[in-house]
Amino acid sequence: MHDAPSPAQITEAATLFLRERVMPALGSGQAAPPEAQAAASAMAAATAHHARVAANLLDIARRQLLEDPAVAAAEVQRLQALLDRTDTDLATLNQALAEAIAEGRLGLATPGLAGHLWHTTLAKLAVDQPNYATYRHALHGAAG
Repeated sequence: MHDAPSPAQITEAATLFLRERVMPALGSGQAAPPEAQAAASAMAAATAHHARVAANLLDIARRQLLEDPAVAAAEVQRLQALLDRTDTDLATLNQALAEAIAEGRLGLATPGLAGHLWHTTLAKLAVDQPNYATYRHALHGAAG
């Protein structure tokens, strides 16, 4: 157990710093000779892009830290049922699933496989791309 601040608080603070302090500062170049301005502008644009990437990565890390443990537990239960195994390690179960699919022992006709893949994909999108239009449409469709 770690003391405060939590990983979620740290990553959230870093994300806010990048978005509210670093990125605006990169966009406000100071007067310089034209050739230096062009080089500085290109460097600022590249740095701003990297800052946006870093901020997005921190968002993903925060969502992973905040993810409900029940999501992983449900994935383990689905994999155990599909594979008729009692392992509890998610990586081991996913490796076994990949091997079973590659070897043709499991396929889309296998009861529960398509549903498992759908639920697993939605859980991954909730962390990686929660604003992805198709993900949001799938959630809305599932809810109503």
